[in-house]
Amino acid sequence: MSSTRSSGLGHRKKIYKDWIIQEPLNKIQRRREIRGDLNRCRTRTEKKEAQDKYLIAHREVKQSIKRDKYRFLEEQTERAEQAGASGNMRLVHQIAKTPSGKQSKPAIPVKDQQGNSIFTQEGQLEAIILLGTEALEEAVSFTYLGSTSIIDLKGGTDTSIKARIRKASSTYTQLQRIWKAGYISQKIKIRLYDPNVKSVLMYGTET
Repeated sequence: MSSTRSSGLGHRKKIYKDWIIQEPLNKIQRRREIRGDLNRCRTRTEKKEAQDKYLIAHREVKQSIKRDKYRFLEEQTERAEQAGASGNMRLVHQIAKTPSGKQSKPAIPVKDQQGNSIFTQEGQLEAIILLGTEALEEAVSFTYLGSTSIIDLKGGTDTSIKARIRKASSTYTQLQRIWKAGYISQKIKIRLYDPNVKSVLMYGTET
C-alpha cells in the first residue's frame, strides 16, 4: 500500500528562489548526501567526522546562496534603474515585488456576458462589468501605475500629489525587508530607492 501511495503521489518538488542557480543547488545536494551519511553513523568517531563535513558543506551552501542573491539584486537594480529612466513604472513595480517577497497575482481575463474572453483593448474598455446579474457603475476617478495624475472628472493637482505620496509610502513599506537586510550594501539600497520610491514622488511634484 505504501509503495503504491509513493509511486502515485511522488515527492513534492521543492521550489527554489529565482536567484539560486545550479552551483548552490549542487552544494545543497551534496549537503543532503552528507546529512544522510551522518544519520547512518554508528560510532562517535564516524559521527564526529560526518558532523565536521556537514558543517563545512552547510557553510558553503550559505555563502554560495548569499553571493547569488547579491548578484541577482545587482541585476534587478540595474533593470529597475533602466525602467525608471524610461518612465516604465509598471516594470519598476514588478521588479520590486521579486526581492521584497511579494508574489504577483495571475492576470484575470475580461469576459463578455456569454463567458467569451475579450482580447482587444477597445472591447475590454466597452465591456460591461457584472457582479452576479447587476452591472457595476463606472468609476468617477482612478489611477494606474505609471500615470502622472489621477484620472477623474474634476482633476486637480492636490489629489494627484497626495495619491503619489501614498503610493511612494506603500512602495517603501513593501521594501522593508530590503532596507533591513544587513547583507545588502547601502549602495544597492539607494539604487533601489531611487527608481521605486523617489521617482514616484518626483512624478507627484511634477503634476
